[in-house]
Amino acid sequence: MPAQGIYFFMERMTDESRLVALIRAGLPDRFEHLFQDALVFAQGVYGGARRNSGEPYFIHALNVAALCADMKQDTDSILAGLLHQTGSRRFKSDEEIADIKIGIERRFGLHVAGLIESLEQINEATKINKETNAAVLTRYLLAGSQDIRPLLIKLADILDDTRTFAFLAQEKQKGFCQKVLHVYAPLAEYLNFFDIKNELEETTFKYLDPDSHAAIAAELRNKGITQQLKERYIAYFRDVTDILGYKPEIIGRAKGVYSVYNKIGKHLKEGKGSHLERLHDLLAFSIIVQREQDCYEISHAIQVFSDGDPDKYDDYIAHPKPNGYRALQIIVRVPDIAPIETEVQIMTYDMYHYNTYGPASHIAYKASRARFARQTSEFNWMEKIHRALAEYVNQRETERSIPITGSIFENSVFVFTPKGEIKEFARGDTALDFAYAIHEEIGHSATGARVNGARAEVSYELVTGDRVEILVQKGKTRPDRAWLGIAKTKLAREFIRKRLHALDKLS
Repeated sequence: MPAQGIYFFMERMTDESRLVALIRAGLPDRFEHLFQDALVFAQGVYGGARRNSGEPYFIHALNVAALCADMKQDTDSILAGLLHQTGSRRFKSDEEIADIKIGIERRFGLHVAGLIESLEQINEATKINKETNAAVLTRYLLAGSQDIRPLLIKLADILDDTRTFAFLAQEKQKGFCQKVLHVYAPLAEYLNFFDIKNELEETTFKYLDPDSHAAIAAELRNKGITQQLKERYIAYFRDVTDILGYKPEIIGRAKGVYSVYNKIGKHLKEGKGSHLERLHDLLAFSIIVQREQDCYEISHAIQVFSDGDPDKYDDYIAHPKPNGYRALQIIVRVPDIAPIETEVQIMTYDMYHYNTYGPASHIAYKASRARFARQTSEFNWMEKIHRALAEYVNQRETERSIPITGSIFENSVFVFTPKGEIKEFARGDTALDFAYAIHEEIGHSATGARVNGARAEVSYELVTGDRVEILVQKGKTRPDRAWLGIAKTKLAREFIRKRLHALDKLS
């Protein structure tokens, strides 16, 4: 099965006729009439409304729809991308918006109307949760999605907004860039749209920390780390594998400025330089083949034809990492191309999918915050979703609406504080765990909870979407010893034990 998730997204356009032609080219012929109808409808709604740049809103809507087509989304998603701002209060009254929504439902169906409604819910979630940890917000958006298509449309929307954010009011630019960098770029990584992730990171990081961006970008230029260099290496590996009679899939990645910053930013801030020479994966390549034996033969050939370092050869096929990661991993230097070390991973298609979407994925590795992460099933949904995406692309020619569903972070629950902040807990955690997550003293003084307006005991098990308020007794400082059987989180149990121990010593 070919590797999925490799896209090369179109540049932004302002020419209406070119955008329309591009969208039509990405639509199945049998649904072209629906796009023509949506085009007329959108032109009527957007009218002459303009963005801060002076550009018509209609151009933004066309760019979003074109990106959806470029991502090979289904017809209803492309229509929703075109119509996604028709209900904006920026240029329509509430009465007009109600009529527009009815019109969309009647002319384009419940599926398109539902996708647009879901987009509005995503917008609301990211607007009102400024205090929520960005990683939690990203996971909440994923976990709350019965269908991930609205998230794909939102990525297209946010990508076009990022390309034009310089026209936002000055006081809004920093907040916008922080949200994109910490919420939407990780979302793109979860969904394996790495071209989108990289563009969102590079654009916003350059604005948020121009000095660090300039310093790292200059070093990367000095080392010649470019897309052109990446293509030269791919051609070289292709030549080597051709000699052996193989036709593998070869995927290359040039490490971006923000990705480098995450590795060496601390040294940069301390004035110690970026130490790029410490990084062996400024350029990295995956060579994907059919059989395990092919991996060994290709690895040997690459090391023969280049300056391979035997001390930097790892056989994770015979000896997988604790999280199940399998591949041959080598560091090579090809002097005829560049005087730098390059990482090459050689694996089968099954290994690639497991390493990219399964328990050994980069997302799972980062979440573990451990060099040798143990295997976890928390991210198994990623592989299921991406296999669904592959089938989705094949079905879009005959079906106009294809939901992409999966149980995402099904062992997590997301609940709201009275102020609207989202907190993440494990399934089975209680209101008491919530209390201690807010503050140790809130936990000790808890007498119960109010969940969605109704009184509840501290033993109440949290459910995603709950709005929780902890009821406290002023002056109460002793937790109930029985709470050790109610609290599930390590934090809550440690707070309870510590307080009980301290009070027992006093008595």
